[in-house]
Amino acid sequence: MSSFRWIGNHPGIDLVNTVEAPSPGALVDLLPDWTSVQRWAVEAQLVERSVVGDDEAEGERAAAAHATVVALRDSLRDVLDDKAPSDHLDAHLAAVPVRLTTAAGPPWVGPLPDADPLDLVLVATALAVVEAAGLPRERVRTCASHDCVLHFHDTTRGGGRRWCDMATCGNRAKQAAHTRRQHGSG
Repeated sequence: MSSFRWIGNHPGIDLVNTVEAPSPGALVDLLPDWTSVQRWAVEAQLVERSVVGDDEAEGERAAAAHATVVALRDSLRDVLDDKAPSDHLDAHLAAVPVRLTTAAGPPWVGPLPDADPLDLVLVATALAVVEAAGLPRERVRTCASHDCVLHFHDTTRGGGRRWCDMATCGNRAKQAAHTRRQHGSG
């Protein structure tokens, strides 16, 4: 069973959702190390399991790659929350072993000579972030629950999705509204 939430309708949004608030005011980072980033990238289907292998990357390169992914995630959250422009990501994209930019047009990736698993995970994750930054902003939302910090790309026809997940936040809101109606009518 996965410890990650796959409700964002886009891997870049799901990356942002690797910081959760299980209770009001308490944030939990689901990517505390490079191994968790690798596991996330495989589960997000950004890289094949065989690319990552069984090696747990350690050392300075893994720590630097982990820091880059976390910085990209946090910067993307700022972009999606309209706290920063899209080019805010560019400084962090510079750490990726290919040239990526949020400039107009699809991202271009050059060849990755001698790319190792660490580079491949980093590039795939960075591409997901760049793509997510380019999603129509009116369709990328934060859950309507005041206790939730999760984001999603609303792909419904009418664009009326309000909750990260109907089974959790949506049902809680409906139950709270029902309780208010019951107490108000009695």
